[in-house]
Amino acid sequence: MIKKIRTTADNNDFNELIKRLNAELRERYVDQETKFAPHNILSTDVKTVLIYYNNLAIACGSFREDKQIDTVEIKRMYVEKEYRSNGFGKIVLIELERWAAELKYKYAILETGNNQLEAIKLYQNMGYQKIPNFPPYENIPESICMKKLLI
Repeated sequence: MIKKIRTTADNNDFNELIKRLNAELRERYVDQETKFAPHNILSTDVKTVLIYYNNLAIACGSFREDKQIDTVEIKRMYVEKEYRSNGFGKIVLIELERWAAELKYKYAILETGNNQLEAIKLYQNMGYQKIPNFPPYENIPESICMKKLLI
């Protein structure tokens, strides 16, 4: 059984998934963690979606809000390895976009890494377009930034 919940970044299950995400990113981007780590710290009130499968947290994602530019930044998307290629990342992203639209945000932006080909494919399939790297990623060549119109 699949269950989606909306919560915040102080959720214990979310933080356990993020530990595994960080470990995976360290493997993919050896010796580059110092470039990315400061940009991945989230305040505890950040909007967060968790997916549970058979009562086990298996996928997550969050967004930061920027009311000045009617935009959310999608952050910390992760699906446990054994559950990938089953549409769980898409479920998380759809729920984050729906939540942002309910809050009247017009755009979603995100940053992903050039070694995360499966993430890039998901975002493109969901309608995200590549854009010039936005701050603080403009001087990080491994970063790929994308944007989508929500409403």
